[in-house]
Amino acid sequence: MSIKQRLRRLESRPAKLPDSPIVQEMHELDENIARLTKEIEEIRSHMTPEELASAKAAEAETSAKVSRLVGLYGFDAAIEWLEAEIRADEAELAESFCQGEGGTG
Repeated sequence: MSIKQRLRRLESRPAKLPDSPIVQEMHELDENIARLTKEIEEIRSHMTPEELASAKAAEAETSAKVSRLVGLYGFDAAIEWLEAEIRADEAELAESFCQGEGGTG
């Protein structure tokens, strides 16, 4: 095939369609996962061996709970539980931060 024929063939191809909303959402999720993974690695790089062991144990326990929830009730139930756990952890951190500020002033 000559170069002219190849060019004509390439020019006759339809333009690439934009990604569907689902594909765009998946790309965004992939980017968020990569960003969060990098943040986790940065945090872990400053942890003591004891803190790392504790974090790994907690991660294994959470993973087991999520697996059970997915198996019993599906992904939505597991996500709902994880979101509730995150909210509880955030509230606990905020409370401990406020108590720390109150105790120092």
